[in-house]
Amino acid sequence: GMVLTVGPLLQEGVGWSDALRDAFYSETASIVFMEAVAIGVDIWVAGEATVEDVLFWTSLLFSLTMGLLAAYPVNVLLIKLGVKEGMMNPRMLRSDVQPTHG
Repeated sequence: GMVLTVGPLLQEGVGWSDALRDAFYSETASIVFMEAVAIGVDIWVAGEATVEDVLFWTSLLFSLTMGLLAAYPVNVLLIKLGVKEGMMNPRMLRSDVQPTHG
Protein backbone atom coordinates (compact mmCIF):
# COMPACT_ATOMS: atom_id res chain seq x y z
CA GLY A 1 0.00 0.00 0.00
CA MET A 2 2.77 2.44 0.83
CA VAL A 3 4.60 2.02 -2.48
CA LEU A 4 1.38 2.41 -4.44
CA THR A 5 0.85 5.73 -2.66
CA VAL A 6 4.42 7.06 -2.85
CA GLY A 7 4.87 6.38 -6.58
CA PRO A 8 2.08 8.64 -7.88
CA LEU A 9 3.05 11.37 -5.41
CA LEU A 10 6.61 11.35 -6.72
CA GLN A 11 5.27 11.52 -10.28
CA GLU A 12 3.28 14.62 -9.30
CA GLY A 13 6.50 16.28 -8.15
CA VAL A 14 6.11 15.79 -4.41
CA GLY A 15 9.46 15.34 -2.64
CA TRP A 16 10.52 12.02 -1.11
CA SER A 17 10.04 13.07 2.52
CA ASP A 18 6.59 14.55 1.90
CA ALA A 19 5.54 11.53 -0.17
CA LEU A 20 6.67 9.09 2.54
CA ARG A 21 4.94 11.12 5.26
CA ASP A 22 1.70 11.30 3.26
CA ALA A 23 1.82 7.56 2.56
CA PHE A 24 2.47 6.79 6.22
CA TYR A 25 -0.46 8.89 7.45
CA SER A 26 -2.89 7.77 4.77
CA GLU A 27 -2.12 4.04 4.67
CA THR A 28 -1.00 2.90 8.14
CA ALA A 29 -4.42 2.66 9.82
CA SER A 30 -5.92 0.77 6.89
CA ILE A 31 -3.00 -1.67 6.68
CA VAL A 32 -3.00 -2.29 10.45
CA PHE A 33 -6.74 -3.09 10.51
CA MET A 34 -6.51 -5.30 7.42
CA GLU A 35 -3.49 -7.26 8.68
CA ALA A 36 -4.77 -7.66 12.25
CA VAL A 37 -8.10 -9.06 11.08
CA ALA A 38 -6.63 -11.21 8.30
CA ILE A 39 -3.96 -12.75 10.52
CA GLY A 40 -6.37 -13.26 13.42
CA VAL A 41 -8.97 -14.97 11.24
CA ASP A 42 -6.32 -17.08 9.52
CA ILE A 43 -4.92 -18.33 12.83
CA TRP A 44 -8.43 -18.96 14.17
CA VAL A 45 -9.65 -20.86 11.10
CA ALA A 46 -6.52 -22.61 9.80
CA GLY A 47 -4.86 -23.35 13.11
CA GLU A 48 -2.09 -25.86 12.41
CA ALA A 49 -2.98 -26.44 8.74
CA THR A 50 -0.06 -26.62 6.31
CA VAL A 51 0.22 -25.59 2.66
CA GLU A 52 -0.72 -29.15 1.66
CA ASP A 53 -4.12 -28.83 3.36
CA VAL A 54 -7.20 -27.48 1.62
CA LEU A 55 -8.09 -25.79 4.91
CA PHE A 56 -4.95 -23.66 4.66
CA TRP A 57 -5.94 -22.25 1.27
CA THR A 58 -9.62 -21.78 2.06
CA SER A 59 -8.79 -20.04 5.33
CA LEU A 60 -6.34 -17.80 3.48
CA LEU A 61 -9.06 -16.77 1.04
CA PHE A 62 -11.53 -16.22 3.87
CA SER A 63 -9.09 -14.29 6.08
CA LEU A 64 -8.02 -11.95 3.27
CA THR A 65 -11.66 -11.26 2.47
CA MET A 66 -12.34 -10.45 6.13
CA GLY A 67 -9.27 -8.18 6.17
CA LEU A 68 -10.59 -6.31 3.14
CA LEU A 69 -14.00 -5.88 4.77
CA ALA A 70 -12.37 -4.64 8.00
CA ALA A 71 -10.22 -2.08 6.17
CA TYR A 72 -13.05 -0.69 4.04
CA PRO A 73 -14.76 1.42 6.75
CA VAL A 74 -11.35 2.66 7.90
CA ASN A 75 -10.65 3.92 4.37
CA VAL A 76 -14.10 5.51 4.14
CA LEU A 77 -13.45 7.34 7.42
CA LEU A 78 -10.01 8.49 6.27
CA ILE A 79 -11.56 9.87 3.08
CA LYS A 80 -14.29 11.69 5.05
CA LEU A 81 -11.65 13.16 7.37
CA GLY A 82 -9.63 14.36 4.37
CA VAL A 83 -6.62 12.17 5.15
CA LYS A 84 -7.05 10.22 1.91
CA GLU A 85 -8.55 11.03 -1.44
CA GLY A 86 -11.19 8.83 -3.00
CA MET A 87 -10.58 7.15 -6.31
CA MET A 88 -11.35 9.30 -9.31
CA ASN A 89 -12.78 8.39 -12.66
CA PRO A 90 -9.73 8.26 -14.99
CA ARG A 91 -11.75 9.99 -17.71
CA MET A 92 -12.01 13.02 -15.46
CA LEU A 93 -8.23 13.43 -15.55
CA ARG A 94 -8.40 14.48 -19.20
CA SER A 95 -8.76 18.23 -19.45
CA ASP A 96 -10.98 18.11 -22.55
CA VAL A 97 -13.74 16.05 -20.89
CA GLN A 98 -16.43 17.91 -18.99
CA PRO A 99 -17.97 16.24 -15.92
CA THR A 100 -21.45 14.82 -16.33
CA HIS A 101 -23.89 13.95 -13.62
CA GLY A 102 -26.34 11.12 -13.73
